[in-house]
Amino acid sequence: MDNDSRFTSANASSGGPIDKAPSRSGTPASRPGANGPPGYIGDAAPDAVAPASQGMFAGNSKPIAAGPNAHVSAAQAASRGRLSRAQMLTVSGFLVGILLVGIDNTIVGTIIPAVVADLHGLTLASWFFAGYLLAQTASAPVLGKLSDQLGVKPLFRIGLSIFAAGSMLCGVAQSVGQLIAFRVVQGIGAGALFPIALSAISQRFPPQLRGRLQGFFSAVFALSSVCGPLIGSLILRYGSWRYAFFVNLPIALVAAVLVEKRYEAGATRTAVVRIDYAGAALLTTAVTALLFAVVRAGQTGRWASGSTFGLLAVAAVGLAMFATVETRAAQPILPPDLLRRKWAVALENLLVGALMFAAILFVPMFVQGALAGGKGASGWALLPLMLSMTAGSTLAGRIINRFGVRVMMYGSMILFALGFFLLFQLGVHGGPTIIACMILVGVGMGVGLVSLIYAMMSGLPPQLLGVGASSVQFFRNLGGLVGVNVLATLHIRWFAGTPQSWSLGAHEKISAAGGLRTMGNVLFSSEGGQLYPPEILRVVRDAFGDATTRVFGLCALLTAVGGALVMFLPKRVVSSAGSAERVVSNERRG
Repeated sequence: MDNDSRFTSANASSGGPIDKAPSRSGTPASRPGANGPPGYIGDAAPDAVAPASQGMFAGNSKPIAAGPNAHVSAAQAASRGRLSRAQMLTVSGFLVGILLVGIDNTIVGTIIPAVVADLHGLTLASWFFAGYLLAQTASAPVLGKLSDQLGVKPLFRIGLSIFAAGSMLCGVAQSVGQLIAFRVVQGIGAGALFPIALSAISQRFPPQLRGRLQGFFSAVFALSSVCGPLIGSLILRYGSWRYAFFVNLPIALVAAVLVEKRYEAGATRTAVVRIDYAGAALLTTAVTALLFAVVRAGQTGRWASGSTFGLLAVAAVGLAMFATVETRAAQPILPPDLLRRKWAVALENLLVGALMFAAILFVPMFVQGALAGGKGASGWALLPLMLSMTAGSTLAGRIINRFGVRVMMYGSMILFALGFFLLFQLGVHGGPTIIACMILVGVGMGVGLVSLIYAMMSGLPPQLLGVGASSVQFFRNLGGLVGVNVLATLHIRWFAGTPQSWSLGAHEKISAAGGLRTMGNVLFSSEGGQLYPPEILRVVRDAFGDATTRVFGLCALLTAVGGALVMFLPKRVVSSAGSAERVVSNERRG
């Protein structure tokens, strides 16, 4: 029996036989059409419900009985391998919410030049992204925990409202400082949308259908990331950059209406809501200080500065105090028992986040800076990555129940390793081969993201679904932000420290321009070809390409760490609400 199986058994042990749990109306829960708060989608009610649990979970959960009829039972849908129309309508609002976040994540990159030209803030432009991601990462665990206590629908509505308010404020911002502050507001709202959508799936669907939906959600997110730049280009062509934020408002309204009309939430997870204010404040402070230090040091290259050490000290003290507070809290933001059992999943999420962000950042830079592909080519370089990520997510959702989490994650790490190793071998004469590399990395990314969602949610009791889903996003973003900034610092050092085996003329001109680090900006400027002769640009491109391929090689080596962690992941998927496998088997017997 693996850790997740023991986790589920321990939380079910105090409630008696799981498959004898009655519904609220006194009707046996195995009776089709039994009344009660919504549970799994299906004609037959699951007779495996999560009773109140012992220890840290005692008194925090209520049995979830059957929900309304939905055309196809859980067992029938699982056996057919497809979702019914009613089931898709149930989660349609969450899909639109994920579409909203995916589009916004990429549309901002398209409008940054227009924003800088209008508001004059080139030196702060990177904080349009950094502020958003800092807020999203810090808010996700807190909002996820609140969704366990207050329910999925209220927190999803709050997240949508905050995100829409931030979007409207971004659209009317009059300075770069205001825009960054309002992007932080957007990030807080975004911290609720994706994890709460995953929690909603786990509450309403058995594992046989959950994998397909999680793969579908990840595919929608990837496709929306492709659509974002296209929408941004159209907006800039026919209107102002401000409309890139205003377009979020009708999408958020559609998501809110669909969730309100189509999703029937279950009972509130806790009878008495106890918010861990101290834990929330300490975690937010510590994570914000850590990420601010890493992002700032990555941008300036000053890792040994006093401000960086000071922020890292604040983060370390905050995390130590947070760990102490969480062991005593009645409703901890990140339960220590969850982290003890899911430590390997958390570390794997950190690694996958770093690899994913590295591919998204360095591949376009490699195409434009080393291969002289131009701005258009660098944008299109991400298209095969996102499309193959969509395919990988969909594939993983279909077959993960057959092969298990470990097999899927081994496959993900192998694909990551092959893709990054081939990128490492490309040099500055990559040509079309880079597309094949992107396909390998993209499929590995899609398979890994869905598999880690499964691994984190496996075996969690109902009152931890929200915090489990939010922790996936938390550790992924944390790994991405820290990993990318560390890799960016190494990249700059390798680029600036390239062995100077140049001709005398090239050495003099590059030195006069301020060295390679300064000359690197020329590779991304449309005027670079006019300022310097081709032989000088070729030297700079070779140096930039060499530094970037070394980053790819380091990423390939990191996949070995990911492969070692896989052996500590759960072998199989355990239901989040007792035993969904037993649900299906009981339906078939009935």
